Amino acid sequence: GAKATWKLPDLPPGGYEVVIRYSCDPLEGGSVSISEQNFSLTGTADTTLKGPSEKNFGTLKITPGAGTITISARTVLKTNLMDLHFIKLLPSNH
Repeated sequence: GAKATWKLPDLPPGGYEVVIRYSCDPLEGGSVSISEQNFSLTGTADTTLKGPSEKNFGTLKITPGAGTITISARTVLKTNLMDLHFIKLLPSNH
């Protein structure tokens, strides 16, 4: 049930690539949900053996007035999902 929520800047509506930088020890990891008010993505936080890593979780549609983006743990392998460093939203070319 752990989650982190951020206020979105005034983004134009559309698709955004969601890139997360995180670190994850061998006995950590699990599935992640990334959502705004109407749309969501799911993905897996995999072990990062060589230190922090960036992973593209796909394209999330941002709707007008979305307000926030939330990352939440869906499943956790052991006791910790990951150590989250940052999240980037990059305008999609699609």
